[in-house]
Amino acid sequence: MQTESVLGVVLSRDMAGAGVDVLSWGSHDLAFNCETNPDHFLKTDDDSIQHVLKSLDGTQTKLCMRTCSKEQFDRYAQMGVTMFLDQSEMYAEPKV
Repeated sequence: MQTESVLGVVLSRDMAGAGVDVLSWGSHDLAFNCETNPDHFLKTDDDSIQHVLKSLDGTQTKLCMRTCSKEQFDRYAQMGVTMFLDQSEMYAEPKV
C-alpha cells in the first residue's frame, strides 16, 4: 500500500493491524499533502518516516523506500528501513 498522506502516515499502525504487509513510500504526494496540513506535527519526510517506523515496531509490516543512490540507501537503512526499491546502479551486474 502506498503511503501518500499525513493521514496514511498516522494510520500506519492500523494498516499493519489490518494485514498490510508492505507500506511503500510516496514522498512526492506526501510532500503536497503536508503543504495542505501545515500545522500537523509531521513537518518533514524524515519525521514521517521515523513515525511510520516507530508505528510498525512489533509488527510484520515493512516500510519500503525507493532509493536512487548509495547515500539514500545508507541513510534510510540507518533510520531502520529494511526493504528497498533501488533505482541506482549500485547493485547492477558489472558491464563486460
